[in-house]
Amino acid sequence: MNHLPPVSTPPRERILTWLLSFVFLASPLVWGQAPPFLSPPPDAETEANEEGDELSPEDKINQYLQRLAETQKEERLKRMSAVIGDIDRVCQLSDEQKKVLNLAAKGATDKGLDGWRTRMDAWVRDRARHSDQDIDEFLSGVGNVRFGESRQWAPERQAIWTNSLKETLTNPQREAYWNDLKARLAFKHESMARVIVADLDRHLKFSAEQRSMVLTKMIASSEKYWERLEEWSGDEDNLPLYQMGALVGAISNDELKTILNENQLDGWQRYFARHSGVWDTIRGRPEPQLDHLFLAP
Repeated sequence: MNHLPPVSTPPRERILTWLLSFVFLASPLVWGQAPPFLSPPPDAETEANEEGDELSPEDKINQYLQRLAETQKEERLKRMSAVIGDIDRVCQLSDEQKKVLNLAAKGATDKGLDGWRTRMDAWVRDRARHSDQDIDEFLSGVGNVRFGESRQWAPERQAIWTNSLKETLTNPQREAYWNDLKARLAFKHESMARVIVADLDRHLKFSAEQRSMVLTKMIASSEKYWERLEEWSGDEDNLPLYQMGALVGAISNDELKTILNENQLDGWQRYFARHSGVWDTIRGRPEPQLDHLFLAP
């Protein structure tokens, strides 16, 4: 087994001091450099100010965005709690390690929300200015907005989290967690490949041998291109299931001719034609930086 190089771990007190200073000085929810909607909402939860007058459209937008930011923060903290629980399952964390990682998760959540807050504030205000609806009707129809940069705002991608994880875990713990994450990624790649092959099989009626041969090639395609497809989709919460058929583009016609008969090959091309635009988009994209690679030996 390859052993990780020694990692210089500063004293726990230094890590905690650093994390506390980040959370309470750099967090836009505490510091004074947040967008306007991050100021505390009125004491009353009704649509009225202290004098009982109806709130202005600007105040209603501020209040709406404040509630939305609080919901986003709560959801991300829950996700990070699950991540820490998973690390504990693999690494058997000490109480001190859990304390450090929970604090880092809070700081990473606030840091990752900076970009989301800025984009969401600008998006809502711009559309409100150009909307013919009254402000209440407009805000009720905003719904859940997702941006292409959403993955880079994930808490797991913030330096405060990755640095804390590297410094807090011991070398054996890092190696154990690295191997667990690799196994999870391999399972995802194979699972996605099987879904694609099953969908193709509905139309092309593979033999058992053909299914096995196509599956082997689709797993290789998924290992190489799935993360690019997932990164391109820009959605950290949902897999790009409607676009996954694009991965069949990684298998060349020469390879297919050794596996499929003429009718199946024709059906394969019709299937791929529905996804060729996505394939052309993702095939030239750079390989994304996976969230867990910083733990690699």
